[in-house]
Amino acid sequence: MKKVLFFSMLACAFVACGGGNVDKVKNATLRGYDTMTISAAIEGSKICESIKYEDVSKDGLNLVKMTCTENQARIKERYEKELAKNNEYLSGYMAEFRKVVVGEISDDEIKEAAQKYVVLDTEKNKMFPNHKFDKNEFKEFMDKKDLKYKNGRNLGWGNPLIDIARTMSEAPKLPKSVVYEINFIIKPDGSIDHPKDIFALIDGDRTQAGYSVLNDFYKRESN
Repeated sequence: MKKVLFFSMLACAFVACGGGNVDKVKNATLRGYDTMTISAAIEGSKICESIKYEDVSKDGLNLVKMTCTENQARIKERYEKELAKNNEYLSGYMAEFRKVVVGEISDDEIKEAAQKYVVLDTEKNKMFPNHKFDKNEFKEFMDKKDLKYKNGRNLGWGNPLIDIARTMSEAPKLPKSVVYEINFIIKPDGSIDHPKDIFALIDGDRTQAGYSVLNDFYKRESN
């Protein structure tokens, strides 16, 4: 009996034990995700280092919040994929830059020039930020490096240096922690509605995560 109690306590330490509304959510299936229950999908996904279910019902709304602290191996794996993609874009833009100029210039020198002569304003739009490009100072830089524009071209609209500066500014950082929050609504008929909001807290910063997180919970590696 003591052994049974001990192992029950261990199970509750990993997945917060519940009852009532919590059990309704854990044992339910979602429309379009009916291959397994919600708890089987989340707890069997190997995404979470720890999982917690809470009944946060209020004002007549039956609501259960699931919190998943992502394991560090998965955080690192996703970071490395994002970094590789960022580096791939960066290499492409540097190749575009070399098509515009004649002369020898290293990758580090291109990056340095992008950081020095392109000023980005990402406050309003991170994807397409406003920018300032100092053409005169960059011309001096080119003269010192004995670089020339090809066929009389110059770096105006579509300037690869701007793309290089933007891509460098978007380089991912390895988060210390990622926590997912999903709110499940229990409808009057007892079924579970699709979660309307899925959040990710990345190092404490809250952001919308989208249904890709839910898809990942249900995804299983093929044999």
